Amino acid sequence: MEQAELDRLIEGVRAGVSAALVVRGEAGIGKSALLDYAAACADGLRVLRGVGVESEAELPFSALHLLLRGELGRVGALPAPQAAALRGALGLASADGRDRFLIGLAVLSLLAELAEDAPVLCLVDDAQWLDRASAEALLFAARRLGADKIGMVFAARGDGRGFPAAGLPERTLTGLDRGAAAELLAARVTGAAPEVMNRVLDDAAGNPLALIELPDLQLEPSRPSFAISTVPVEGRVREAFGEQLRRLPAPVRALLTIAAAEDTGDLAVLLRAGATIGGALPDLAFAEQAGLVRLTERSIAFRHPLIRAAAYQTAPLAARLAAHLELAQIFGELGDDDRRAWHLAAGASGHDDEIAAELDRAAEHAGRRGGHSAAAAAHERAAQLTASADGRGRRLAAAAHSAATAGEHDRAAMLAERAGRLLPDGPAKARLAPIRAAAELRRGSPRAAGRGLLAAAATVADPEVAAPLLVEAARHGWFGADRSIVAEAADRLAALARVPARLSGWTRATAAIMAGDLAEGVPVLRDLADGRWSDPPQVRLLVAFALHTAGADAPACELAENVVAECRALGALDLLPQALQVTAQIEAFLGRYGRARALATEAMSLAHDSGQGHWNGLFVGVLARVAACEGDDETTHALTAELFRAAGRSSPPIEAWAGAALGLLDLGHRRYESALDHLDPVVHGPARYSLAATFALPDHVEAAVRAGRPELVGDSAARFATFAEHSRSAWARSTALRCKALTAPDQAERYFAEAVRVPRDAERPLERARTELLYGEWLRRSRRRAEARRLLRSALETFERIDAHGWSGRARTELRASGETAAVPDAPGDALAVLTPQERQVVQLAASGLSNRDIGAQLFLSHRTVSYHLYKAFPKLGIASRAELARLYLEAAPR
Repeated sequence: MEQAELDRLIEGVRAGVSAALVVRGEAGIGKSALLDYAAACADGLRVLRGVGVESEAELPFSALHLLLRGELGRVGALPAPQAAALRGALGLASADGRDRFLIGLAVLSLLAELAEDAPVLCLVDDAQWLDRASAEALLFAARRLGADKIGMVFAARGDGRGFPAAGLPERTLTGLDRGAAAELLAARVTGAAPEVMNRVLDDAAGNPLALIELPDLQLEPSRPSFAISTVPVEGRVREAFGEQLRRLPAPVRALLTIAAAEDTGDLAVLLRAGATIGGALPDLAFAEQAGLVRLTERSIAFRHPLIRAAAYQTAPLAARLAAHLELAQIFGELGDDDRRAWHLAAGASGHDDEIAAELDRAAEHAGRRGGHSAAAAAHERAAQLTASADGRGRRLAAAAHSAATAGEHDRAAMLAERAGRLLPDGPAKARLAPIRAAAELRRGSPRAAGRGLLAAAATVADPEVAAPLLVEAARHGWFGADRSIVAEAADRLAALARVPARLSGWTRATAAIMAGDLAEGVPVLRDLADGRWSDPPQVRLLVAFALHTAGADAPACELAENVVAECRALGALDLLPQALQVTAQIEAFLGRYGRARALATEAMSLAHDSGQGHWNGLFVGVLARVAACEGDDETTHALTAELFRAAGRSSPPIEAWAGAALGLLDLGHRRYESALDHLDPVVHGPARYSLAATFALPDHVEAAVRAGRPELVGDSAARFATFAEHSRSAWARSTALRCKALTAPDQAERYFAEAVRVPRDAERPLERARTELLYGEWLRRSRRRAEARRLLRSALETFERIDAHGWSGRARTELRASGETAAVPDAPGDALAVLTPQERQVVQLAASGLSNRDIGAQLFLSHRTVSYHLYKAFPKLGIASRAELARLYLEAAPR
């Protein structure tokens, strides 16, 4: 069955269908044999083989270098930022520690480049021991495979904790059944007593390696069987290997101890180290004849990782320490300072500040190459070797920051907690607060995150340390619907000196809005646009969100798109999903639903692939809004159910997005009572201050009036009127007048007429069309059908142009009721609506003149996958060339 699955994968790769597979199972179950089978069947494919080595797990990109070492001459064909990142990661050039996910994209691009010559099959054994940097890069590439003629198969022990590969298909191997196991054993052992054979079968538990190795240990009938309930098969096999090792001559065992401690498999290094104990090549030849190792002219490899483990663990402690110290000296002479530092640390038996300092330097080197997980491990080991509590705290803090940068948030939080117990109050301890806050946020506790940041900021006087903590506290307070956190952060920011005006302004405005004072908050948000282009991307994104909150969608979108473009150019995947989400949200309100869906879908995919799944609620919120605008009942209800689950009780603003989407959907379908039920908690609940609630105020007004419950409008119309006055946006002014028309029946015509006289702008076409629809309905009921038809036709044209299908149905019904007899021609809709979100993204970038390689670099795809998407998109669009695509996109771009 497993071989057939590999056969299908290989045939698919030959046919141009990329695939990845993770094979799991205990040691000896046959994972390596399956990889060997795949390699043997891969005729015509370029096979790349790699392996995780337990002792190399803290050396960044060591496994990746092993996998790609024969193909590095092709790195120059990659886009320059990717080539520089990969060379830096592999130690081939200076490194700048750029976004770690750019290295994963470079790996994908390199594999795609190799696949231009022949399909590629990557086989990686013992993936549970890959260094994290290599594992992260390879998994990122595996998740982004498309039409690349690339196959990737990983073999790993255990249940996934050692090699988490969420999103990739998996196959778990189980042992042979009793009959098959007895067959294999009988072919290997003859003349043994039945009770001995049964004992071996019991101990092996169907494990093929155990069936091969245990007989030598169990052939003596008097030898007691293992306690099967307490000793796993892996332990039994390791014990069998240990028995073989104990029978070897002392010089051979000593040499194998050094080989087990040395991670490169370099035969010259091993022989240099072994010379100090009198070991030589004939001793290794003895071990090879015993079936324990394999030798080549330049390398040595243990036949199985369990033999390496047994060789190391059965050696006396003094022998292991001496081996590491000898290896440290040799690697120092060879100029490999990182391995020297780790071997010195492994050979240390107590505190040693000099070795700790060497590990710090190894950590800095790893960080510059993008190996932040390895840097965290080096700092943590350095802390163990440090005598003073303050020194241990500083090194644990450094480990925490490196783990956070590596995306290991739970590990970072644990290290930060340990460091915090050792450090005195001050900047170093305060800077750990965002790490603990991130852990709280991932647990669904934004309020706890905000409170922790406020407490940390109170311990430092330096504004450069305190200000970022207070801004982050305000953000968490906003998401947690805790006005007191935001207000306290704003007050304390105002009291600090040298705080950037945009940061203090945003926090002050947010506090005012949460307190219900739109008149104070909204103008401040509008004014944040001044001088925005010179800010760092994180601040620019915050300003874009602020402008959107104030209703200034056009400048907000321009700024957010600028951040997206910069993130794409730099490969800054840590920030890109958030930038895509903000842009998608603004696009949704601008009526560009196809583009909003494509951006939100891309953001969700990238966040999943890069371990940022805690932002998922924000992406789903955009998709729910789009589905509601399009009148898609099934999709809206599915997405809002997901939002309610994600929000729980800890994030009212996320819950508000769900209620607002359901209310808008119901309004489009004339379900006014249901709409009111959904919208009332949004505008009056704990997230009443949120962006979703503010923008839902006109919906609440319409739902209450049309449901015949005008008394439930409450202050919604007045709140939105205040927002519109200070927003200074045409769409908001027109919508506020619409609300007045609904709530003042005796002056309805005056306010409706004023609303449609407000100059039409490009922002929020749905709101303008809804105003025309409601005015047209009012005119029809006033028996002024000719006037009504003019407005209803205009509304219908807009609804169809932006694909607001639920609303276009409502407009058509009104047109028929107004006496419209001529068929109403369909307005040109979104020309790209026939495409998938991924195809849409590719098409839009291709229309702008980018090459397939440039598009792939921006979307974190290979150029072959880009070509495949264009191949699928052209027939859907009825075109055959990029020139036609450019023309079509010019027509579709404003949608």
